[in-house]
Amino acid sequence: MRDVPPATSARDPRIARAARLLRAPAPDAFVVDGADLLHEARAAGLEVEVVFARADTACAGDVVTAPDALRALAALGQPPEVAAIVRTPARPPLPLPPRSLVLAGVTDAGNVGSIVRTAGALGLPRVEVLEGSADPWSRKALRAALGASFAPGLVATGRTLEELRGGVPLAAAVPRGGVPPEELPPGAAVVLGSERHGLSAEERAACDVAVTVPAPGFESLNVAAAAAILAWELARTAAAAGDGKPGAGERRAGER
Repeated sequence: MRDVPPATSARDPRIARAARLLRAPAPDAFVVDGADLLHEARAAGLEVEVVFARADTACAGDVVTAPDALRALAALGQPPEVAAIVRTPARPPLPLPPRSLVLAGVTDAGNVGSIVRTAGALGLPRVEVLEGSADPWSRKALRAALGASFAPGLVATGRTLEELRGGVPLAAAVPRGGVPPEELPPGAAVVLGSERHGLSAEERAACDVAVTVPAPGFESLNVAAAAAILAWELARTAAAAGDGKPGAGERRAGER
């Protein structure tokens, strides 16, 4: 294997590109920082374009990166020991699978990542992150998802709610007035809106039914908490119906 030139400065074009991707992931690439996320990306078969590592942690083929250069990739002032540019996986095709989650205007990246993690843990097949939501490939979302985002076919981006219509029933998650989760239509996909404003009137109208998580002690739940309850109900009803095959994000016991 040929020698890879080290990165000695933040002005190195490779470091500069990684820094840009950390600020705003591109359609075709994003950055992971930390050995755990890099391991998860590789285990899922994602293409790793380049790895930046300190001299004491670098492996063959990695770009040995000076502390000054790694500081350009720091989060909260703490440079990573390892970071990598990863190619974005291909967007899974339509139609939307039954028991999916759809995020419409969920703008907090931590909530997006937490919802992806929940979906992966419960074996749901898809999280569609619509235009106007936080990027699931951003640093904050990836950290919150803890590697779940890399499961084949679990995350899709860039579509509109209109594109998802016409297949499985769409259930709009609303703070009041909807059916309880246990009365969701079989195979429904749940659409969740922003933390502050929820779904718009147009988004609710595009759905086939409304669903409400009972919360009599408070005005409404955090969107990630509501998504977890609804995801659990989708997984439970699938198992009760005998459709308990693992979704895209589900892992066997003992796997990371």
